[in-house]
This record gives sequence, C-alpha cells and structure tokens, in this order.
Amino acid sequence: MNYKKILDNFDVSAQGIWYPIGLGIVLLVFILFMPKKLTWKEIYITFGIVGWLATITDLIVGANLDFYNLGKPQHEGVGDIISYGFIPPLFAIIYLNYYKKGKRWRFVLLFTILSLLAHWLMIQVGFMKKNIWKVGYDIPVFLFVYRCFLPWHIRFIRKN
Repeated sequence: MNYKKILDNFDVSAQGIWYPIGLGIVLLVFILFMPKKLTWKEIYITFGIVGWLATITDLIVGANLDFYNLGKPQHEGVGDIISYGFIPPLFAIIYLNYYKKGKRWRFVLLFTILSLLAHWLMIQVGFMKKNIWKVGYDIPVFLFVYRCFLPWHIRFIRKN
C-alpha cells in the first residue's frame, strides 16, 4: 500500500492545515462541555444541514468558480472537509445554543466578527488563498446566515 499517495490525496501536508484542525477541535470540545439549550436532535440536524450547505457552497464558489483555494488547489483534503463540513456547523450550533431574540443583533454581530476572524486567520496561516474573493465579501453572507437563516432554521426544526 502506498501511504504517501494516500496522505497526498488527503492533503495533510498543506501549509497551515493545523489551523482548521485546531479550530475544529476547540469548537467541538466547547460544544461538548457547554450548557446545552439545544436538544441533541437540534444539534444533529443543524450539524447536517449547515455542514451540507457550507460544503456545497465551497464546491461551487471555491472549487468550480475558483474564487479561493484551500490547502493545495489540486486536492480536496482533510483541511477542506474540516473547514466547510465541520467549522461552519459548529459555529452555527454554538450560535443557536446561546441565541436570544432580545439580543439578536448583538449575537449576529459577534458571530459575524468571529466568523470573519476565523476566515482571516485561515488566510494568515497560509491555508486559504484568495483569488477573486475578498474577506469583506463574507460580511453579507455571515449577516444573512446569522440574522435570517439560522433563526428560521431553528424555528422550522422546532415547529415540526
């Protein structure tokens, strides 16, 4: 078995890969120990839906339109999977767990800033390379996700 080829295909040697792995672990540990206001069913559904949407978006905007590259551009690897299949749903779960309608904009702005910081750090460590996309382009996306999509998402789950 050619382990070097397997490791190359998983892109575990990409510059800055430690960052998405580390951030993913920190967020996961935080979720495991945070006082939960969400049910495990809500966590499970949110993780699946947000992870799927973020991964599909990454495949369209990142891989197909080439707005940015993660890790090594010719490989989708572990860092890519963690960056879009794990980190966004973990942020979403934490957001929904602490979300309060009365403090809606405070939470929206806080998590928009945290998400922007996470993206910016991904660039700073060399894991993400921007081609067309700029960090500021993320702001309307994060504002929509945190202000509109996630509150609707949790209401929809709880209604059914």
